[in-house]
Order: sequence, then C-alpha cells, then structure tokens
Amino acid sequence: MHAVGRFIRWVFIALGAVLVVWAFADVLTREVSRFAEDTAGTRLRILFWGDNRERAIIDELIAAYEEANPGVEVEPLHAADFDTKLKTMLASGDPPDAFYMPAERLFGSMSEQGLLLDLDPYAAAEGDAWLDRFYPQLIDSFRWNEETHRSGAGPLYGIPKGFTTTVCYVNLDLFEAAGVPVPYDGWTWDEYADAVAKIQALGTVPDRPTRPVYGGVIQTWDWVLMSHVWTFGGDYFAGDFTDPTVDDPRTLEALQFLYDRRFEDGTVYNATGIAQAEDELFRLGQVGIIGAMGRWKVPTYRQVEFRWDVVPTPHQNIPETVSPIVTVCWSISAESEHPDETWELLTFLCGPRGQALIAELGLEIPSLRAVAESESFHAEGMQPANSPLFIEMLETARPIQWPLQQEFTRFLNEEMQNQSLRLAEQTPAQAAARVESRWANLLESPLKDPDLPPMPWRTLTISLGVLVLIALITAVLLARRQKLGRIDATEERTGWSFVGLWVAGFLLFTLGPMALSLLLSLTSWEATGPLSAARYVGIGNYERVFSPDESFDKSVRVTLYYTLLAVPITQILAIAVALLMNLSVRGIGIFRTAYFVPSVVSGVALVTLWITIFDNTRGILNAAITWTLDHSLNPLFDLLNIGNGAGETLVLTAPDWFGTDSRWFASPALVIMTTWGVGAAMVIYLAGLKSVPRSLHEAACLDGAGPLRRLWNVTLPMISPIIFFQVVMAIIASFQIFTQAFVIRGATGGIGNTNPDLLFYVLNLYDEAFRFHNMGYASALAWVLFAAILALTLLIFKGSKGLVHYEGLR
Repeated sequence: MHAVGRFIRWVFIALGAVLVVWAFADVLTREVSRFAEDTAGTRLRILFWGDNRERAIIDELIAAYEEANPGVEVEPLHAADFDTKLKTMLASGDPPDAFYMPAERLFGSMSEQGLLLDLDPYAAAEGDAWLDRFYPQLIDSFRWNEETHRSGAGPLYGIPKGFTTTVCYVNLDLFEAAGVPVPYDGWTWDEYADAVAKIQALGTVPDRPTRPVYGGVIQTWDWVLMSHVWTFGGDYFAGDFTDPTVDDPRTLEALQFLYDRRFEDGTVYNATGIAQAEDELFRLGQVGIIGAMGRWKVPTYRQVEFRWDVVPTPHQNIPETVSPIVTVCWSISAESEHPDETWELLTFLCGPRGQALIAELGLEIPSLRAVAESESFHAEGMQPANSPLFIEMLETARPIQWPLQQEFTRFLNEEMQNQSLRLAEQTPAQAAARVESRWANLLESPLKDPDLPPMPWRTLTISLGVLVLIALITAVLLARRQKLGRIDATEERTGWSFVGLWVAGFLLFTLGPMALSLLLSLTSWEATGPLSAARYVGIGNYERVFSPDESFDKSVRVTLYYTLLAVPITQILAIAVALLMNLSVRGIGIFRTAYFVPSVVSGVALVTLWITIFDNTRGILNAAITWTLDHSLNPLFDLLNIGNGAGETLVLTAPDWFGTDSRWFASPALVIMTTWGVGAAMVIYLAGLKSVPRSLHEAACLDGAGPLRRLWNVTLPMISPIIFFQVVMAIIASFQIFTQAFVIRGATGGIGNTNPDLLFYVLNLYDEAFRFHNMGYASALAWVLFAAILALTLLIFKGSKGLVHYEGLR
C-alpha cells in the first residue's frame, strides 16, 4: 500500500509539472507569434465604444483599410466600460495606438499629462485646406490651452469623427391632440410650460386609455443641466474655474423652473428609484416633449409608430437658444510606436466613406462639412424632417467646459441633480450654496497643490529591497540554527514543495500589491499616467478621510445601517432554514438543493432579477404591497378616520425603494436581495447541526425540555463556533458590499445618480479611484477599511469569550 501511495503521489506530481510547463509554453508561444507578427508588418490597436451598429461600421472600415494597405494589421478593441479600459491600458504602459476621446471628459486631463500626441504637424503636412473640411467649432473643441485649462486654443489633439448639437424631440400626435402649435421657429420656456401643461391635461394617449400622458421630460445629466442653464442666460462659472456662479440669479432661475415643473405642477416626468425609463415613455407615445437630447436618439425613434420631429430647445432672457457641442474625436497615444501609420488610419476612418456610413446610421452628425450637408445626412423623406436644425444650431453652440477636478460634477450631481431635482429634499438655491461651499473646500485642500514634490520611488524601492534582503537573510540564519533530522528535513522539503508556489504567488500578487497600495496612499496620483507622475502628500489622504468629508461620512453611515440589518437577519434566516433542512422527511434532499442553488447565481444576474421585482411601476413586489394595503390597512384607516396630520385620511403606499424613500428603504431592499443567497450559509449550519450528538437531545427530552429549550440550551451552544465564524464572515462581507449597489445605481439613472443612500463604502472607494482618478485617496480608503475590519474582528474575538463553546477544549 505504501508503494501504491507513493506511485499515485508521483503521478499527480508529474501531471502537475506537465500542466505548469504546458501553460508557460502556451503563453510563450503566443507571445512569440505575436512578436513575429509585429516584426512582419505594422500592427495597430484602436479602442472605441458603441453599439453593434457602430461596431459594424468600424469593422467594415478596418477591412477596407487593410485591403488597401496590405502591410498594416488593425486590431479593433471594443469596450463597454471605455474609461476604465483606457485608463487601465495607459497605467500599464501599454496604451492603444488610437482611441475615442470625448471632448467633455478625460480630454483636458490627458492633454495636460502629455498622454495625447500633438496632431498639428500631421495636419499641416496634409495641406493648408485640410482642416477646413471640418466644422471649425469641432476643431477648436480638440485644441487645449494648458494656461487657461480650457479647450478652444492650443495644440490639436484629435480628429473629430462626429458630433451632435441638442434639440427637443416632440410627439406631433400629442401636440395636435392638445392643440399646441409645433415651435419650428423657436420658443421660450414660458411657452414650453404652457405646452406641457396642455399635453398633460390630455390624461391618456388618444386611443390608448391605459397609457397616461406626461407633458415633458428634461434629463438631469450634468452636461444637460449645464446646457439648460445656458438657455436662461446663466452659467456655472464666470472667468476661470475658481469662481463658480451656481447661485447666480439666472442660473437659479433655470434650475428653479425645472424644480417647479417636476414638483409644483408635475408636468415634467420625474423618474425616481427603479421606474419606467423616461426615454421608454417617449417611445411608447406617452411624452409630448423630451430634450434637450442629441442626435443619437434618431435610430431608435425611427422605429416608433407615431409622428415625431425635432424643434429648437426653448430659451429665456436671451435672444436665441444655445446648444452644447457634444463631440468625440480619434486621438493618438503619445506612446504609440507607429504614429505616422496611425495618422493615416485615422484620416481614413474620418474620411468621406466613414462619415457617410455614420450619416446614414443617424447616431451623430458627420464632422466633414461636405458629408453633413449632403443627402447622406438628410434626404427627402428621411426622419426627422427637420434634420437641418442640428447643423443650424452650430451657429450658437459652445463646447462643454468642466474643471479638471472632476469632483465638481460629483458635487453638482449629489446636491442639485439628486437631492434637489430628483428627491426635492432641498431647493435649488440651497443645493447651489452647498455645491459652491464644497467646491471652495476642495480648492483649498493641500492635496490639490500643483507644487507637490514627486514621490521618491527610487529611494523607497532601494529601502524595500534592503528590508526584503534583511528578512531573507534573517530567515535563513534562523532556519540553519535549527538542526533537523533526516526525516524532519524530508518532511520540511515536502511541505515547501507543496506550499512554495502558493507562497511565491502570495508575495508577488497579494502582498506586493498591498505594499504598493500602502505607498500609493501617501501620494496624489490620477492612475492615467506612469507611477513616476505620482506626487508625495504624506498622510494628507488620511487627514482628508478623518476631516469633514461628506461622501466618506455618508458611505460609513449607509454601510453600518446595512450591516446592522443584514448580519442578524441573514444569519437567523440561515439557521432557521438549516433547522428545517435537518428534518428527516422524504424528499428533503430536493429542498436542500432548491435552497442552495440560488446562492451560486452570479451577483449581476441576481441583482438584475431583483431590479424587475423592485420596479416602482411594474414590479411584482410593489404590486403585492399595494394590493395588500388597499384591501387591509387603508380601508381600516378610512373606517376609523385615522388622519395623516394634514387633515386627510392616512393612506399607506408601497415604498419607492431606491428613490424618494431610499433613506430608510434602500438598505432593507438590499438585505432582501441578500437573503436570496442564504443557501450557502445554510449548508454550513446544516453540517454543524449534523454534528450535534443525538444523545444530548435525548437527555434534554428526559429532563422535560421542550423544542425551544433544546434549541437554546443544546443546539445553539453546540454550533456556536460555526455561528461565530459565520457572523464574522458576514460582517466582513457586509462592509465590502459593492455589486448590488453598483448595478442598482446604473438602473436608477447611471453614475450621475449619486444617491447618498446607495453610496456604500466600497462603492465610494471605487468612485474615487475610477471616476475621479484619486487613486492615492482611494488607497487610503482601502487601508482604513482594512484597519476597521481588522479591529472589529479582534473585538468580536475578544467579546466572544464565554459565548462560544469549543467542545474539544473542554
């Protein structure tokens, strides 16, 4: 038997060695093949986003370009999460040769970091008239001035591939039914208010009595709100970005107008929580006006059954309306190994053929004058009939300008978009004051000092290397002092052969990144450039964590609220289910499987399922709650004449889980989602219950103990180590909740919907790292979380003495 065991052991060792060798050989072969391909010709990589229709256009253009240029191979990289993908590639030192670059985000920061190639020399080589083929407003959108930190002047960093201005989409059938003239020649916001009131008065869609009508929809995305403010003659800044004017009278007039339409007369639809999407309502013919919106809605709206068209956005206090220029360019990485070939590729992608395909699709307006003003963009009978309006709006259009510090949009979204215009928890004037106060505090922060010294990476690397060397020498010396016999030495070598690879992997891929994260917490680094660009701030990030930081405070409060609900509820439920599954009844295995299987469903799929359940308007949960209330409590309140304090009978309604009622109901909703996966904990508890000696229960029965007494005095003490383990793990998991909140945020308005009741700690950490590029501060948040979990775990261990029964230690 000993020989057989040794043979089997060596067989597994050999198989493991073969597998490792094969894995390394496979990777090496692929890298050699890639290197051979690179040396055989020019290989370019381009990164872009878009739906399948836009992707098909890119693929078609690449195929045509490769056919005309046999020595060039183009690898298209499509990314749904474009910003994260691009920043990851840049930080890794392996950027794509060319990539999409939106004018309103990333462009300024990446230009000033030297990550984009100056394209003026290439444009000049094409001839003096080459740039004149494009609309000048688009070319100016991709020139960046490092002194003013604005676009409009300076080097050219991109070739515009397309653009859109913004207009209002109108339902002509509802306009006709309400007797409202279609404002093709322009209108004011007062006329808009009158129009949406008349459309709202229709009540339901003509010939569709089950579909209610809403007068209008005005999106609250940050740049849409800015353009809305422009149409009233206001702005967010006067001069440079240190002087915000969010509280300017005209700016407040614009925001108050939207507030009144949403909450005073209700003629503008306000989607809160998980509700029917505003765009979907327009496609169903239930909205009279939606806007300001760009050209990208045209392909979708061409599929609707009612008549529609586009009209200018209303204006107030100014002679004519104004529109933002929403545009995207192709930029070339400053680190590209083939800039000349990449330029040639981009001139082809942005040439007449590609622009004509874009025009026919309808997602955007071609940036080439000749194509935009041809029948490819607008022909007789092509929807919308008023398509030339998009180009006419260029006369008064202006680029979207944001500060390089992206926290301004965060403050705007949190205070104005969410707390004021979505939830009505503060007036626009109060929100404006808070935005300006938070912005002033940010600018005064020493972390934003442009003269911060560089991080001394060389000194730190040498110091770390010396420490590691000292640790290794010390470990070797200590090991040599211990004399081992032949058997012990063999066992030690065998043990190291088993754990050696794991230890190496732990040091390289876990401990190493942790050490780097600790060092990064002492820096200010945007993560879009190399580590050498990091600036040393000392403990400044930790000081910011423990100074008045509203986002940090909110994230801690929300996380603690969830933890206090989730841990006891899920553990009690898991124990209860385990007790049921421990019964000796026929078919119990089927029930055990049924309870366990949901716990293996992926987080995103699970949350997507629950989103449909928590839908305010069509969700099954709110439908059940509403039916129950209407047939039980509400009739009782009416019968007993119980009032709500305002002279009216009290009427209970189903909660808006992630909207107006999110302060109290968002975390309970996530707890309900979490209970779906109690099967995993149930299995562990079930194993513990199986290990409880039957003799103890029999002895308790003889002493007259009932079921509850046996549960409390026998069962729970015997499985107390398992309960202790499960509680500790549940607390750690609750502090790290991310997926559910992240997916729900996307379902309730995207990342612009910074509802504080969904801002869990790890979600806030993610935002700081990947939305606002504060990788140093995010690293500090991670280490604070690590310290908090460690301290809490140690306290639980200390407080568990006398409560946890370890049978083997008695």
